[in-house]
Amino acid sequence: MTEERETYFSIRPQNSSIVDRTLKLRNDQNAHEGCLFLSISFLAVWFLIFQCTILAFGHTGLHPHGNVIRTGYSLPSLAPQKSGTREDKK
Repeated sequence: MTEERETYFSIRPQNSSIVDRTLKLRNDQNAHEGCLFLSISFLAVWFLIFQCTILAFGHTGLHPHGNVIRTGYSLPSLAPQKSGTREDKK
């Protein structure tokens, strides 16, 4: 019984702590790569949904001047207006 234990310990590498650290680093790297893939995938899906809402509704609702996107007018004075002159009222 003791001979088997001695054989087991003699086969075991002397630098087992280095091997353990290397395996741990590989696992950590795989975890980071998986997290990066998930975050990029999430951003891609969010961007596609965002673009679809712009195409569907014509504006996002988040823009402070939403009518710029909706109507194409950048200034209120460029929007079509009714003539309000005094001659028209007479």
